[in-house]
Amino acid sequence: MEIAPEHMAGTSHALAGLFSNVGMMLAGFPLTYVAKIYDWQTTFLLLGTVVLVTVIYLVFKIKKELSNFPAEKYRKVIFLS
Repeated sequence: MEIAPEHMAGTSHALAGLFSNVGMMLAGFPLTYVAKIYDWQTTFLLLGTVVLVTVIYLVFKIKKELSNFPAEKYRKVIFLS
């Protein structure tokens, strides 16, 4: 919105608000669809499983990324010494 021309500022804010409201409206659909087919216990179990798999993936991804980080090159910047 900050990159929109000044005369289009209101329009850019309105479009951003529209798409955020549509996104919020559609965000609950998959959860309610699964809850309608199964029960709420299964739905929360599915959500917990997705969160757990995502956290495990991110831990290994961050570990891999940090192993390739050239720490010696940035040691003075990181530790301010």
